[in-house]
Amino acid sequence: MKEQNPTDKTVFKISKEDAQRISLKESSEMNSFWRKHCAKISDPLTLIVKSHLFIENLLNEILTLCLPNSKAILAKSTFSYKIMLFESLNLAPNNQLVRKIRKVNKLRNDFVHNLEKELTTKEIKQITKGLKVGSSDASVQKLSHVLQYIIGYLHCLKTVEKLFPFTSFCARNQKLLVRDKGYLFCSSEIKKLYPYNEVRKILVDLKW
Repeated sequence: MKEQNPTDKTVFKISKEDAQRISLKESSEMNSFWRKHCAKISDPLTLIVKSHLFIENLLNEILTLCLPNSKAILAKSTFSYKIMLFESLNLAPNNQLVRKIRKVNKLRNDFVHNLEKELTTKEIKQITKGLKVGSSDASVQKLSHVLQYIIGYLHCLKTVEKLFPFTSFCARNQKLLVRDKGYLFCSSEIKKLYPYNEVRKILVDLKW
């Protein structure tokens, strides 16, 4: 039997059908959560607390997909630390997402530590900044729009990490990968470190 040439290996092993199935499953999970737990809520406190729990669960899932040994970090991590870790891994494509997650965390803490707490107009303006929400919408509706945006965005990121971990890693870590010069060597031993076509191509395309 002919031995497989290392240069014939590929990191892409998922079919289009499997990708569609996973994507639909993730979308269904998100919609199911929102309909069951948040869609009919008119109380800001309940909406914030329930959404905060779901957002933290999504952060845990995303970080678990990205970290080889996530249990060592996540087991005793606070929500704030998870946000910092999420940001340090360059998982957020823009700062707006992280800012809004932090704002949700602050609101949640304010609500659970003060039973008299009410959502202010200033807080609504801060958390909705950068998003299109109806000016005539009630405060809870505006808050709901922001929470849906955060949850939807995190679900998309989770799906990407499930389907395309290699592509995502390369996209998030270009500054790290540009330091790698190993692909320049031609010895068979060095090539064993880069057995996948896509890895070598990405390193070459980074164009030192």
